[in-house]
Amino acid sequence: LSPYLLPTPETRQAHDSNVRLHRVLGWGGVGLGAVITGASVVLIAANSSTKSTAQKNYDAALAQVSNPTPDSVCDTMSVNGDFMQCNANTADAKSKLDSANSKNLIGYIGIGVGVAVAATGIVFLVTGEDPHRFDAPKKSSASGPRWALAPGPGQFGLALGASF
Repeated sequence: LSPYLLPTPETRQAHDSNVRLHRVLGWGGVGLGAVITGASVVLIAANSSTKSTAQKNYDAALAQVSNPTPDSVCDTMSVNGDFMQCNANTADAKSKLDSANSKNLIGYIGIGVGVAVAATGIVFLVTGEDPHRFDAPKKSSASGPRWALAPGPGQFGLALGASF
């Protein structure tokens, strides 16, 4: 038997505290990262129809400016034409599209932050100390002698193994 030295209570307490800290930070990071990533994906998914509608409205407003239909507010040659209102409609549509694009950008940044936080949590879990570092060694299950065939190139033999 090899001697087993017990750590001092202070060493054991510092080790156990370090193990707990790494586990709490690790699992907390993984969980928080998953929540941030999930919420960001939901934000992007929920914003997709708003963004699609805003894009269609902006495209329609630009089409009215470049090729106005008769008697529309963008037809400045007709009585109903109103240059200021046409520009206001286009600016409003552009503002709604910019807002939808900003929400998507926030979502994509959130996904990146969430993945980074989760990865940091995984690093804490992987780099933590072995929780069983100071556990007593397990009793070896030493058995009697073992015989084995030992083939090799151009030879054949019998080997004897034993544990102490």
